[in-house]
Amino acid sequence: MPRCFPSEQDWIEWLDARSRSGAHSPCEDCSSAYKRRMLAAGRCERPEAVFVQTEGGEVGISADDPRFARLLMGLKIAGAELLRPLDPTPTFLWLLDRIRRRARPAVRRAIEIYTVRERRRHVGDGE
Repeated sequence: MPRCFPSEQDWIEWLDARSRSGAHSPCEDCSSAYKRRMLAAGRCERPEAVFVQTEGGEVGISADDPRFARLLMGLKIAGAELLRPLDPTPTFLWLLDRIRRRARPAVRRAIEIYTVRERRRHVGDGE
């Protein structure tokens, strides 16, 4: 059970709902506000998750989701817009490096390309 869930019962209910909704991870049903609260409490297990706005509302996309690769590559997701542009801070790049080993092959390759591209971009910045 992810630490962001308030109880085991909530986790079981989410797993049951996921079988109907097809969600890739709990992050899909998260919100940026809840993520901030879980980060502050030390309970967010997917801090790399980014959020998009869809017709149905805010959707979180973590590295468990194949769409994460599209976002890293700067590609659009049908019917969704990033709430904030990806910000390649050193912390975000570190998170990507940390999750790269456990990521799906397509996401792993997108992480590699993204981090190389962003690090090259900052070579001239005195870093």
